[in-house]
Amino acid sequence: MKTRTILALALVLSFVLGGVALAASVTPTLIPGSDNTNKTCAVVMPGTTELKQDGTNGPGPFNPSDGTLSVSIVKPSAGSTNPNSFDWTSNIPVVGVIVKDGVDGANWYNYSPAGSTGDTYLTTPNDGDKGVSHISFCYIEEPEPGSLEVTKVVDWDCVDPDPAQTFEICIVGPSYPTGTEEGACQTADYDGGTLTWDNLTPGVYTVTETDPGTEWTVTIDPLSVTVVSGSTAQASVTNTHEAELGSLEVTKTVNWNKFPVDTSQIFEICITGPSYPGGDCQTIGFSGGTLTWDDLEPGEYTVTETNPGTNWKVEITGSPATVVKDETAQAEVTNTREKPTAITMPSRSFTAEANAGRVTLTWETGTEMDNAGFNLYRAMLQDGPYTQINGALIAAQGDPLSGASYSFVDTPDYGTFYYKLEDVDYNGASTLHGPVKVTVARPFRRPLYRPSLPEF
Repeated sequence: MKTRTILALALVLSFVLGGVALAASVTPTLIPGSDNTNKTCAVVMPGTTELKQDGTNGPGPFNPSDGTLSVSIVKPSAGSTNPNSFDWTSNIPVVGVIVKDGVDGANWYNYSPAGSTGDTYLTTPNDGDKGVSHISFCYIEEPEPGSLEVTKVVDWDCVDPDPAQTFEICIVGPSYPTGTEEGACQTADYDGGTLTWDNLTPGVYTVTETDPGTEWTVTIDPLSVTVVSGSTAQASVTNTHEAELGSLEVTKTVNWNKFPVDTSQIFEICITGPSYPGGDCQTIGFSGGTLTWDDLEPGEYTVTETNPGTNWKVEITGSPATVVKDETAQAEVTNTREKPTAITMPSRSFTAEANAGRVTLTWETGTEMDNAGFNLYRAMLQDGPYTQINGALIAAQGDPLSGASYSFVDTPDYGTFYYKLEDVDYNGASTLHGPVKVTVARPFRRPLYRPSLPEF
């Protein structure tokens, strides 16, 4: 009989409530005691902010707000006849609700960690039979976001910048836990610049760069940076291009040409090119050797020598030299010692004139310095071989101020000849002049007989 009475009562309640038992989405936890000391958000869930609605013993609705959290309270709960029940909705997630009466304590509805923006049929302990003293909504107040600014520096070193080059910078932290989320990475151009991430949840962020290639050295400072609420943190990423460099080796040869070696003699060799548009010079001593320029930007380099003086003949081969990556280009500079000119001669003063089977050679000097004399050479071809035609050195007659005039008569055979003049100084050094060309014609001879003419 008792079982039938309970079943009948349940059927009546089910009918009254529309066939559905009313309850919140979470089961409340009882916080006993009539006092309020342990029934606040700070105690029940430390780190949360509390929005409290007092005076809720009467009918609703109530709309408390603190500027961040706004709640709408409908009392009693929709579809319920319990005057101390209520429904609620909010604009941001709520992680817990404390519903207190004045006697039995409070019910704690825990919605953490995800939180909730609404629920139905909340009430005080014992289904609200002691009324509702106040309702506290607990929520986590989002901190003001911060920013992170990364300065991208690109050092191309000696290489021409490539406008197509890009660099990808990524951050990992509270707003981007894996660094693969949309917005975690940004791209900088070949010339660098500033990348900014706004609206970041405060915390520690790690800055990374997607591998730009083996030719780049990447420096990140600092690797991890703390973003503070309302502030902009700073970091930098520097990419330095590993130069594709080469070398240039210049071999210096010194030919003293039988002159006494001057151990104090210094030669200066210079190069001009991509790494040294204004030139760069090195010196080397009297015996020559090898000069090397390393870490040169690829391209063409011109090799020159600072004028070593009139006593030196300079020959440069292999200039301009082409420097390429990881290789050594070669060039040569040869210096040959020459004697100071013993004589000066006016232009075209060395001449040859043929007459009656003889060749008269004449020459004139403007000045003579340490000049011992002259030799004359003859050849049938311009390129020789040449044979000396004077038996003894033709003695010098000039001086450093006035010079002199000379002549010499040669009696070659008939034909075309080439002559060279050699001046010789007291040190034995000589200089050749010419050649000059002359043709010795055979003389015209009358026939020894006269043909007889017929008589008519």
